[in-house]
Amino acid sequence: MAVDSIEYGEEMGTVIENIGASNNPNVRIMTVIPSILAYTSLAVVPALVQELRDDAREDAVDLVNEIARKLKSAFPSAEIDERIVEGTPAHEVLAMAKDWEADLIVVGSHCLKGMKKLLMGSVSQAIVADAPCSVLVCRNQAAAKTHSQDCEKAELVHG
Repeated sequence: MAVDSIEYGEEMGTVIENIGASNNPNVRIMTVIPSILAYTSLAVVPALVQELRDDAREDAVDLVNEIARKLKSAFPSAEIDERIVEGTPAHEVLAMAKDWEADLIVVGSHCLKGMKKLLMGSVSQAIVADAPCSVLVCRNQAAAKTHSQDCEKAELVHG
């Protein structure tokens, strides 16, 4: 289960609960924080780079711990492993899935469109394309609804 925000983590946790309701799943929760290369344009300010990396790691720990807590309450006897890795999200998720011989990867989708998708890419799309196993892509219902409403507004303005 690859997470990058609590909202998507909660959606994915609900899906895992529904899938694993009849058994005790082994779940690995992971999140990926940017590698040092993501901060190269800030390399002239080493203290700022270190502060950003520390903040990213702290947020990642909080995120993974919160999702693990929720899953442990739903599956008291399940084996839940928590990982925080550094690198490029799609690459790290795929590597972890291969190394762990995962049966299923659960990821969230931010529903990026247009220029944002072009500039930022789609982690979930890259994972689906190259995964060594099945992939379940979860959408945060509130975010999907907001995105849909934003698109409708944009069409009204541009249409």
